[in-house]
This record gives sequence, structure tokens and C-alpha cells, in this order.
Amino acid sequence: MDVVLEAEHSHFYPGHEGWLDGDMPLPLAPAQDLRSRIAFADGVMTGGFLSGGAEGRWQLAVDPYVTAAGSRIGAKRWQLAFRQVAGGRIRFRIERKLAAPGQA
Repeated sequence: MDVVLEAEHSHFYPGHEGWLDGDMPLPLAPAQDLRSRIAFADGVMTGGFLSGGAEGRWQLAVDPYVTAAGSRIGAKRWQLAFRQVAGGRIRFRIERKLAAPGQA
């Protein structure tokens, strides 16, 4: 099962919000990773993995991609939070950038 995150900009940053497209199995087991697809507002799509859920802290590892304007964005990891809003839809918020794998 892929989780699809709909971003509202061409890249993530702390404070960015977007939508979850469809359902997400909650709660995730601590070691469970979900393959993710991120659909950015400029029409670019990239992959990644969503993991965690421990104490409400989620991590999203985003694969490298190139924006529609041609900017190269390297692989990054983000801490996210999810919340349900009116109508039952799920909104996500980027809380902070995390160190990329292999970095301190």
C-alpha cells in the first residue's frame, strides 16, 4: 500500500502543510515503513518512506527529485504530524527537518 501525500508547494519546509490522499493504516507498528508518493504542487512526483508513529512522531524520508522549474532537491528526512479535519480528511504538517541518513 502506498501512502500519497499532496504537497501545497514545490518543496517541503518547516510549517508546510498538505493533505493525505486516501487512508493510512493507523497506528503503524514502530518498525513498519510505508512506501510513499509525494505529489508536489508543481506537478512533480517523487517517492519516499513514511515511518514511526511512536508518540505521534512520524518521519518521512523523501527521495531526491527535480522541481518543475529545474531545481535539484536532494534526499531529505522530515518529522511530520497528522491531524483529522472536518469531513474526515487528514492533513499533515512538516514540523522540522531531520538529519539525512549518514549525517549527524
